[in-house]
Amino acid sequence: MTRWNVRKGGICPVDSEKIKSLCAVVETGSMSEAARILYCSQPAVTKHIAALESEFGVKIFQREGKRLLLTEAGRRIHAFASRFLDDYQQLQQALYHLRMQENHCINFGATNFIGTYLVPEALAAYKEAHPDRQVMVTIDFWSNLLQLLHRDEIAFALAPQTEELLNMEELEHLPVAEDAMCLILPPEHPLAMQEEISTENLREIPFLVPQGLSATRRYVMEQFESLGFTPHALLDLGTAQAVKQGVINGLGVGIVSRRSVRMEELAQRLVCRPVQGMHMTRTLCVVKRKDRRMTAEEAAWIETVRNLSV
Repeated sequence: MTRWNVRKGGICPVDSEKIKSLCAVVETGSMSEAARILYCSQPAVTKHIAALESEFGVKIFQREGKRLLLTEAGRRIHAFASRFLDDYQQLQQALYHLRMQENHCINFGATNFIGTYLVPEALAAYKEAHPDRQVMVTIDFWSNLLQLLHRDEIAFALAPQTEELLNMEELEHLPVAEDAMCLILPPEHPLAMQEEISTENLREIPFLVPQGLSATRRYVMEQFESLGFTPHALLDLGTAQAVKQGVINGLGVGIVSRRSVRMEELAQRLVCRPVQGMHMTRTLCVVKRKDRRMTAEEAAWIETVRNLSV
């Protein structure tokens, strides 16, 4: 968004991205930390501050040790910038709600497992109750959905709860479902006869995992770390679907959501077992920015997800 400010010598634009950079540097005391919380590069933040100093003809920051502190002129600019961002965010929220209400539209994101196995079932139930409402969903890795949240391109995201998520103070997470996880093995595997599998029995077996950005992989690695367990070999197969196929074809074992292997379990192509000492349930959450309120349509969608049997 660009607002126009008249000053002697002409008209200069007030760029919201520059203002965000300024406020982030004040909040963190450094260009690098500002870039981190804004999900952009440090040179971009530096360029924004330099552009503001050029536009206003003053120095905004002075360095004291490792921290950047506001000059007197900088304090006045920052006071304006804070008010501008508040107004800008309120305007964005008001216009967003207006668009969504007018179109009866929901725009959200979901991680790959949720988007593949949970959203279609929820969507069928939701459309049956609300046939006139539109739903737009972006299915992607959590790190990419996080950027969409920060850029206001989605209203909320459906994702597994993680320690990383719990530590993000700018986000609100609302638990909506519990997701049962399980170790999957081929029916002919010697360990398939056991009711519960110990990590000691798994130590020499190749472990199949999705790629590094996957929320399922993050869950698996966190569980391994909590148990002090290191598999003999990790085989990266890209997706949870590929992990299932790899296990079926005898490449090793893996941990996936039980919901994702219902058909294979019924067809006796895979067996599911708990792992001794491992927490085999993860919480699925609605994640949204704290400064965003949900529309009635969004709340109805979330209630539909809550009512599903996971």
